[in-house]
Amino acid sequence: MGDASTANSRFVEIRKDLGMTLREISKELGVVNSLYHHWETGQALPRKPNALAIQALYGYRWEWVMTGQGPKWTEAPKSDRDPAALSAALQGLAEALASAENCLAVALQELGGRK
Repeated sequence: MGDASTANSRFVEIRKDLGMTLREISKELGVVNSLYHHWETGQALPRKPNALAIQALYGYRWEWVMTGQGPKWTEAPKSDRDPAALSAALQGLAEALASAENCLAVALQELGGRK
């Protein structure tokens, strides 16, 4: 979806724009400090649900976050304290987790049948 080596500067920019420490932004996004650090250093890219959480919480468009293309902001930036935005972000993360759990269950079932 994007290139970690060029996206990293956007993650630094987001955190600095918000005046947050690595620990603060990681906690608000529900990720460990080292994961956000990996985004900032270009060692990894977030999954789409994490990019959508950044959009919902802070108003940065997920497409811009991941690719640097298109407008930086959503039409109406969300407050990081907006309950509806937080709920939407958490719903997206819950859906991604449910999908991953289903994939894992199918894979485990297939492996069990290969004895």
